[in-house]
Amino acid sequence: TVLKFAAMEFRADRNIVHAAVTQNGMSLEYASDEIKMDKDIVRTAVTQNGLALKFASKDLKMDREIVYSAVTQNGEALQHVDGKFKVDRDMVCTAVTQNGCALQYACKELRADKDTVLVALINDGKALQHAAGELKAHSDIVRTAVTQNGDVLQYVGGNFKADREIVHAAVTQNGGALQYAAMEFRADREIVHTAVSQNGSVLRLAARKLRLDRELVHTAVTQNGDALKFAGELLLRADKEIILAALSSPIIQYKRIGRRCIECIESGKLYDFIVMDDNLWGDKEITLQLIGLYGDTLPVS
Repeated sequence: TVLKFAAMEFRADRNIVHAAVTQNGMSLEYASDEIKMDKDIVRTAVTQNGLALKFASKDLKMDREIVYSAVTQNGEALQHVDGKFKVDRDMVCTAVTQNGCALQYACKELRADKDTVLVALINDGKALQHAAGELKAHSDIVRTAVTQNGDVLQYVGGNFKADREIVHAAVTQNGGALQYAAMEFRADREIVHTAVSQNGSVLRLAARKLRLDRELVHTAVTQNGDALKFAGELLLRADKEIILAALSSPIIQYKRIGRRCIECIESGKLYDFIVMDDNLWGDKEITLQLIGLYGDTLPVS
């Protein structure tokens, strides 16, 4: 911020500071102490960046209007407010509505308040880490958290990682959450199907019998063509319909085609190897897909 390098007289100039905090609220840090007590200046600063509340005068950190403006813009500003607002349910709910993880700055009682915690979780499932311990044992609390962010499954108790409903909610939001679920779910077709529908690469986590499941593999490669390398047998990787689905996927890294394989090269090293039967190299549909991806730059061995 330019104000950082300005002469002291300019840091005390109301018009100059106002212009500075309008552009960057954090410029309030370099204003004179007198300016930091100016409600209009501080309001402008925290409206632009709620975290600028850190640099406001002590009295203004106790001003409800200023604090409300700050946590509305950035819930994390709750860390800089006077203690009376950290026990204020309305103020805390305003903060966690903007940033769920601002829950960590609330008083102990509100971190144990189910309604307040639910508001935070709806915004950010990771706020579960800041909830009181007893609430982490509530299934509806955990379900809300993993529904918002499936990765939160890694932070919950083992009983929830073995809860089919909870796991299903997690992998629906983020297929990769399967890695945090109880091992039994890697062999659960419905759970794995839901996971690979959201993230095809999760096929790598599936039980071998499911990596041999043609329909499931098709679902995975349709979402992520590179998931083809996790198919259980070469038979599936030489299946015309599955190869076409992989080549049509919006996520695909294959960059070089040979007569017997598709290779993905990264930094000069072989990244993938996918067998394709000889008869498929003469297939018109596959040829058109490859041309569409690589044009006439495709080297064929």
